[in-house]
Amino acid sequence: MGIAPLLKTNRAEDLECVLNRLKPAHTTLFVSYEGAWIMDCIPPVGDAADDPYIDGNPDIGTGGSIPPEAAIEHLVREIVSAITALGGTADSVRWDRCSPIS
Repeated sequence: MGIAPLLKTNRAEDLECVLNRLKPAHTTLFVSYEGAWIMDCIPPVGDAADDPYIDGNPDIGTGGSIPPEAAIEHLVREIVSAITALGGTADSVRWDRCSPIS
């Protein structure tokens, strides 16, 4: 049983890569994390605010954490905002908006 690695706050290299691919070719993307607002961690369903998300372990009968809807919605809204800000259009049918652009 461990703490979910997605709860660590690190440089968003994957998002920076996507944004670099979506930006106009004649521009340069500068990303600053100084003073960045980090959204509050939304705890697992039924857990206290400071409890970590944990992975389940079926071998010993331990269930994993259940993420509430808000935890997923915040992430999706952030991705949609990035796509829209770069001139893209969020689409519920196409799931390749953050794929490499050729």
